[in-house]
Amino acid sequence: LAPPKSYLVWTPLPEHANDILVFELSYKKSATGNWTRITEPAQSFECPNGVADDEDYCYDLSKFSYGVQYTADVIASSLFSL
Repeated sequence: LAPPKSYLVWTPLPEHANDILVFELSYKKSATGNWTRITEPAQSFECPNGVADDEDYCYDLSKFSYGVQYTADVIASSLFSL
């Protein structure tokens, strides 16, 4: 059997949803201090059909290790700073 598809899903506050241009996602294995940081336009985090609501954003967790705990932080920005 193939492993299930898992996503990190988040919903911006309604009062900020139309102003967001960029998300910065940072994550690490909880037991280490090495953060991985991804800064991409909001469109890069659109959810696949059937995964979440239209106002939500997603990050595919398929490359993460099964059974390992991760810590994540998502920051939204209205300034395009790639």
